[in-house]
Amino acid sequence: MDKISNHNLEDRFMKFYSKRAINSLLCFLGCDYEIVEVYSNELVIRSNVYYVDFIGKTVDGEILNVEFQSTKPSKKDPLRFAKYAIVIREEFSLFVNTVIISTPSLDVSDFKFEFNKNSSYDMELYSLKDFNADELFIEIKNKIKNRGELNNEDINILGLLPLMKTEKSIKELLLDCIDFVNNIDLKQDDLAFLKCCQISLVEKFIHDENLRRKLEGELKMRVNLIREWDEYNEKLWSEKGRAEGIVEGRAEGIVEGSGMELDRIINVLLCKDYSLEEISDLIQCDLDYLKNKFNAGK
Repeated sequence: MDKISNHNLEDRFMKFYSKRAINSLLCFLGCDYEIVEVYSNELVIRSNVYYVDFIGKTVDGEILNVEFQSTKPSKKDPLRFAKYAIVIREEFSLFVNTVIISTPSLDVSDFKFEFNKNSSYDMELYSLKDFNADELFIEIKNKIKNRGELNNEDINILGLLPLMKTEKSIKELLLDCIDFVNNIDLKQDDLAFLKCCQISLVEKFIHDENLRRKLEGELKMRVNLIREWDEYNEKLWSEKGRAEGIVEGRAEGIVEGSGMELDRIINVLLCKDYSLEEISDLIQCDLDYLKNKFNAGK
Protein backbone atom coordinates (compact mmCIF):
# COMPACT_ATOMS: atom_id res chain seq x y z
CA MET A 1 0.00 0.00 0.00
CA ASP A 2 1.45 3.36 -0.96
CA LYS A 3 2.05 6.10 1.57
CA ILE A 4 -0.72 8.39 0.40
CA SER A 5 -3.34 5.67 0.76
CA ASN A 6 -1.97 4.78 4.18
CA HIS A 7 -2.23 8.37 5.38
CA ASN A 8 -5.76 8.63 4.01
CA LEU A 9 -6.67 5.52 6.01
CA GLU A 10 -5.50 7.22 9.18
CA ASP A 11 -7.44 10.40 8.41
CA ARG A 12 -10.53 8.34 7.63
CA PHE A 13 -10.19 6.52 10.94
CA MET A 14 -9.96 9.78 12.90
CA LYS A 15 -13.02 11.21 11.13
CA PHE A 16 -15.00 8.06 11.94
CA TYR A 17 -13.78 8.15 15.54
CA SER A 18 -14.71 11.81 16.05
CA LYS A 19 -18.33 11.19 15.01
CA ARG A 20 -18.85 9.19 18.19
CA ALA A 21 -16.31 10.63 20.57
CA ILE A 22 -15.32 14.20 19.69
CA ASN A 23 -15.87 15.63 23.19
CA SER A 24 -14.21 12.65 24.84
CA LEU A 25 -11.26 13.03 22.47
CA LEU A 26 -10.91 16.76 23.14
CA CYS A 27 -11.10 16.19 26.90
CA PHE A 28 -8.54 13.39 26.79
CA LEU A 29 -6.11 15.58 24.85
CA GLY A 30 -6.54 18.42 27.34
CA CYS A 31 -8.23 20.61 24.74
CA ASP A 32 -10.54 23.09 26.47
CA TYR A 33 -13.56 22.96 24.15
CA GLU A 34 -16.95 21.28 24.43
CA ILE A 35 -18.99 20.70 21.28
CA VAL A 36 -22.76 21.20 21.57
CA GLU A 37 -23.67 21.13 17.87
CA VAL A 38 -22.02 19.45 14.89
CA TYR A 39 -22.17 20.94 11.39
CA SER A 40 -21.62 19.55 7.91
CA ASN A 41 -17.97 19.44 6.93
CA GLU A 42 -18.86 20.74 3.46
CA LEU A 43 -18.78 24.51 3.06
CA VAL A 44 -19.94 26.31 -0.08
CA ILE A 45 -18.90 29.96 -0.43
CA ARG A 46 -19.49 31.77 -3.73
CA SER A 47 -19.58 28.49 -5.71
CA ASN A 48 -16.36 27.26 -4.07
CA VAL A 49 -16.63 24.02 -2.10
CA TYR A 50 -14.38 23.39 0.90
CA TYR A 51 -14.19 20.09 2.78
CA VAL A 52 -12.88 20.20 6.32
CA ASP A 53 -12.44 17.33 8.77
CA PHE A 54 -14.77 18.54 11.52
CA ILE A 55 -16.80 21.65 12.37
CA GLY A 56 -18.79 22.13 15.54
CA LYS A 57 -20.21 24.87 17.73
CA THR A 58 -18.77 25.07 21.23
CA VAL A 59 -20.57 25.69 24.49
CA ASP A 60 -19.09 29.21 24.39
CA GLY A 61 -20.81 29.98 21.09
CA GLU A 62 -17.69 29.81 18.93
CA ILE A 63 -16.82 27.53 16.02
CA LEU A 64 -14.20 24.82 16.37
CA ASN A 65 -12.53 23.41 13.26
CA VAL A 66 -10.64 20.18 13.96
CA GLU A 67 -8.16 18.91 11.38
CA PHE A 68 -6.47 15.51 11.58
CA GLN A 69 -2.82 15.37 10.54
CA SER A 70 -1.08 12.05 9.87
CA THR A 71 2.06 13.43 8.16
CA LYS A 72 4.55 16.25 8.60
CA PRO A 73 2.77 19.34 7.24
CA SER A 74 3.75 20.89 3.95
CA LYS A 75 4.29 24.63 3.66
CA LYS A 76 0.81 24.90 2.15
CA ASP A 77 -1.02 23.25 5.06
CA PRO A 78 -1.04 26.29 7.41
CA LEU A 79 -2.36 28.43 4.54
CA ARG A 80 -5.07 25.84 3.84
CA PHE A 81 -6.18 25.73 7.48
CA ALA A 82 -6.13 29.55 7.75
CA LYS A 83 -8.27 29.69 4.61
CA TYR A 84 -10.74 27.26 6.22
CA ALA A 85 -10.94 29.58 9.24
CA ILE A 86 -11.73 32.59 7.03
CA VAL A 87 -14.40 30.64 5.14
CA ILE A 88 -15.95 29.36 8.39
CA ARG A 89 -15.91 32.89 9.85
CA GLU A 90 -17.75 34.17 6.80
CA GLU A 91 -20.26 31.31 6.83
CA PHE A 92 -21.20 31.42 10.53
CA SER A 93 -20.25 34.98 11.57
CA LEU A 94 -18.75 33.54 14.75
CA PHE A 95 -15.23 33.41 16.17
CA VAL A 96 -13.23 30.45 14.86
CA ASN A 97 -10.62 28.28 16.56
CA THR A 98 -8.53 25.65 14.77
CA VAL A 99 -7.26 22.51 16.50
CA ILE A 100 -4.84 20.12 14.82
CA ILE A 101 -4.84 16.54 16.13
CA SER A 102 -1.83 14.61 14.88
CA THR A 103 -0.77 10.99 15.07
CA PRO A 104 2.97 11.71 14.61
CA SER A 105 4.92 14.03 16.89
CA LEU A 106 4.92 17.49 15.30
CA ASP A 107 5.93 21.04 16.18
CA VAL A 108 3.21 23.64 16.78
CA SER A 109 5.37 26.22 14.97
CA ASP A 110 4.65 24.29 11.74
CA PHE A 111 1.00 25.35 12.07
CA LYS A 112 1.37 29.10 12.34
CA PHE A 113 0.28 31.14 9.35
CA GLU A 114 1.68 34.67 9.12
CA PHE A 115 -0.46 37.15 7.18
CA ASN A 116 2.26 39.75 7.57
CA LYS A 117 5.06 40.56 10.03
CA ASN A 118 2.57 41.88 12.58
CA SER A 119 -0.32 39.47 12.18
CA SER A 120 -0.63 35.69 12.24
CA TYR A 121 -3.23 32.95 12.70
CA ASP A 122 -2.23 30.54 15.46
CA MET A 123 -3.56 27.00 15.71
CA GLU A 124 -3.53 24.54 18.61
CA LEU A 125 -1.67 21.25 18.16
CA TYR A 126 -2.26 18.02 20.09
CA SER A 127 -0.39 14.80 19.32
CA LEU A 128 -1.49 11.29 20.28
CA LYS A 129 2.20 10.41 20.55
CA ASP A 130 2.31 12.50 23.74
CA PHE A 131 0.33 9.75 25.49
CA ASN A 132 1.71 6.42 26.68
CA ALA A 133 -0.40 3.57 25.29
CA ASP A 134 1.31 0.92 27.41
CA GLU A 135 0.50 2.66 30.70
CA LEU A 136 -3.09 3.38 29.66
CA PHE A 137 -3.57 -0.23 28.53
CA ILE A 138 -2.36 -1.52 31.91
CA GLU A 139 -4.84 0.79 33.69
CA ILE A 140 -7.71 -0.53 31.57
CA LYS A 141 -6.64 -4.16 32.08
CA ASN A 142 -6.40 -3.64 35.84
CA LYS A 143 -9.90 -2.19 35.87
CA ILE A 144 -11.24 -5.39 34.30
CA LYS A 145 -9.06 -7.54 36.56
CA ASN A 146 -10.55 -5.83 39.60
CA ARG A 147 -14.06 -6.53 38.27
CA GLY A 148 -14.67 -2.94 37.26
CA GLU A 149 -16.65 -1.84 34.23
CA LEU A 150 -15.20 0.22 31.41
CA ASN A 151 -16.79 3.65 31.01
CA ASN A 152 -17.10 5.67 27.80
CA GLU A 153 -13.68 7.26 28.33
CA ASP A 154 -12.06 3.82 28.69
CA ILE A 155 -13.76 2.59 25.51
CA ASN A 156 -12.68 5.65 23.54
CA ILE A 157 -9.08 5.39 24.79
CA LEU A 158 -9.02 1.69 23.90
CA GLY A 159 -9.96 2.56 20.32
CA LEU A 160 -7.02 4.99 20.04
CA LEU A 161 -4.25 3.03 21.80
CA PRO A 162 -2.43 1.78 18.67
CA LEU A 163 -1.90 5.40 17.55
CA MET A 164 -0.21 6.44 20.80
CA LYS A 165 3.39 6.07 22.00
CA THR A 166 4.37 2.47 22.79
CA GLU A 167 7.44 0.37 23.48
CA LYS A 168 5.89 -2.40 21.38
CA SER A 169 5.50 -2.46 17.64
CA ILE A 170 2.19 -0.97 16.49
CA LYS A 171 1.27 -4.39 15.08
CA GLU A 172 1.91 -6.09 18.42
CA LEU A 173 -0.12 -3.52 20.35
CA LEU A 174 -2.99 -3.70 17.87
CA LEU A 175 -3.13 -7.50 18.07
CA ASP A 176 -3.08 -7.27 21.88
CA CYS A 177 -6.00 -4.81 21.75
CA ILE A 178 -7.99 -7.08 19.43
CA ASP A 179 -7.42 -10.08 21.71
CA PHE A 180 -8.33 -8.05 24.80
CA VAL A 181 -11.61 -6.79 23.32
CA ASN A 182 -12.48 -10.32 22.23
CA ASN A 183 -12.25 -11.53 25.83
CA ILE A 184 -14.17 -8.92 27.84
CA ASP A 185 -17.84 -8.19 28.31
CA LEU A 186 -18.97 -5.02 26.54
CA LYS A 187 -22.23 -3.39 25.54
CA GLN A 188 -23.06 -4.13 21.93
CA ASP A 189 -22.64 -0.56 20.69
CA ASP A 190 -19.24 -0.27 22.42
CA LEU A 191 -18.14 -3.58 20.94
CA ALA A 192 -19.24 -2.58 17.44
CA PHE A 193 -17.45 0.77 17.78
CA LEU A 194 -14.17 -0.85 18.84
CA LYS A 195 -14.38 -3.48 16.12
CA CYS A 196 -14.90 -0.76 13.50
CA CYS A 197 -11.87 1.10 14.90
CA GLN A 198 -9.82 -2.08 14.71
CA ILE A 199 -10.86 -2.79 11.12
CA SER A 200 -9.42 0.56 10.02
CA LEU A 201 -6.23 0.08 12.04
CA VAL A 202 -5.70 -3.45 10.72
CA GLU A 203 -6.04 -2.11 7.20
CA LYS A 204 -3.29 0.43 7.88
CA PHE A 205 -0.81 -1.37 10.13
CA ILE A 206 -1.01 -5.09 9.29
CA HIS A 207 1.13 -5.54 6.19
CA ASP A 208 1.02 -9.34 6.01
CA GLU A 209 -1.76 -9.80 3.46
CA ASN A 210 -2.96 -13.18 4.74
CA LEU A 211 -3.10 -12.02 8.35
CA ARG A 212 -4.76 -8.75 7.36
CA ARG A 213 -7.49 -10.52 5.38
CA LYS A 214 -8.06 -13.00 8.22
CA LEU A 215 -8.40 -10.25 10.84
CA GLU A 216 -10.54 -8.03 8.63
CA GLY A 217 -12.87 -10.95 7.88
CA GLU A 218 -13.27 -11.84 11.56
CA LEU A 219 -13.80 -8.21 12.64
CA LYS A 220 -16.27 -7.40 9.89
CA MET A 221 -18.20 -10.62 10.53
CA ARG A 222 -18.52 -9.73 14.21
CA VAL A 223 -19.71 -6.18 13.43
CA ASN A 224 -22.23 -7.46 10.86
CA LEU A 225 -23.60 -10.03 13.30
CA ILE A 226 -23.97 -7.40 16.00
CA ARG A 227 -25.88 -5.15 13.59
CA GLU A 228 -27.98 -8.09 12.35
CA TRP A 229 -28.83 -9.04 15.92
CA ASP A 230 -29.77 -5.44 16.76
CA GLU A 231 -32.08 -5.29 13.73
CA TYR A 232 -33.67 -8.61 14.70
CA ASN A 233 -34.07 -7.42 18.30
CA GLU A 234 -35.80 -4.21 17.15
CA LYS A 235 -38.27 -6.28 15.12
CA LEU A 236 -39.14 -8.34 18.17
CA TRP A 237 -39.75 -5.26 20.29
CA SER A 238 -41.88 -3.57 17.64
CA GLU A 239 -44.28 -6.49 17.10
CA LYS A 240 -47.77 -5.48 18.21
CA GLY A 241 -49.02 -7.40 21.22
CA ARG A 242 -45.62 -9.00 21.81
CA ALA A 243 -43.97 -6.46 24.09
CA GLU A 244 -45.10 -7.97 27.40
CA GLY A 245 -44.18 -11.48 26.33
CA ILE A 246 -40.72 -10.38 25.17
CA VAL A 247 -40.05 -8.50 28.41
CA GLU A 248 -41.14 -11.55 30.42
CA GLY A 249 -39.00 -13.84 28.25
CA ARG A 250 -35.98 -11.58 28.67
CA ALA A 251 -36.49 -11.55 32.44
CA GLU A 252 -36.20 -15.36 32.33
CA GLY A 253 -33.13 -15.09 30.09
CA ILE A 254 -34.88 -16.73 27.15
CA VAL A 255 -35.41 -14.85 23.90
CA GLU A 256 -38.81 -15.53 22.41
CA GLY A 257 -40.34 -14.46 19.14
CA SER A 258 -39.33 -15.21 15.59
CA GLY A 259 -37.57 -18.48 16.35
CA MET A 260 -36.48 -19.42 12.86
CA GLU A 261 -34.64 -16.12 12.35
CA LEU A 262 -32.99 -16.38 15.75
CA ASP A 263 -31.94 -19.97 15.05
CA ARG A 264 -30.41 -18.87 11.75
CA ILE A 265 -28.28 -16.23 13.48
CA ILE A 266 -27.17 -18.72 16.14
CA ASN A 267 -26.28 -21.32 13.50
CA VAL A 268 -24.19 -18.75 11.62
CA LEU A 269 -22.27 -18.08 14.81
CA LEU A 270 -21.76 -21.78 15.46
CA CYS A 271 -20.45 -22.28 11.92
CA LYS A 272 -17.94 -19.48 12.61
CA ASP A 273 -16.67 -21.49 15.62
CA TYR A 274 -18.18 -19.28 18.28
CA SER A 275 -18.79 -21.20 21.50
CA LEU A 276 -22.25 -21.29 23.06
CA GLU A 277 -20.87 -19.18 25.90
CA GLU A 278 -19.74 -16.50 23.43
CA ILE A 279 -23.08 -16.63 21.61
CA SER A 280 -24.97 -16.30 24.89
CA ASP A 281 -23.01 -13.15 25.68
CA LEU A 282 -23.28 -11.72 22.15
CA ILE A 283 -27.05 -12.03 21.78
CA GLN A 284 -27.94 -11.94 25.49
CA CYS A 285 -29.61 -15.34 25.41
CA ASP A 286 -29.70 -17.80 28.33
CA LEU A 287 -26.81 -20.28 28.11
CA ASP A 288 -28.81 -23.26 29.38
CA TYR A 289 -31.45 -22.55 26.74
CA LEU A 290 -28.77 -22.61 24.03
CA LYS A 291 -27.21 -25.82 25.37
CA ASN A 292 -30.58 -27.58 25.47
CA LYS A 293 -31.47 -26.55 21.93
CA PHE A 294 -28.09 -26.65 20.16
CA ASN A 295 -26.33 -29.49 22.00
CA ALA A 296 -24.02 -28.95 24.93
CA GLY A 297 -21.21 -30.72 23.10
CA LYS A 298 -20.90 -28.11 20.40
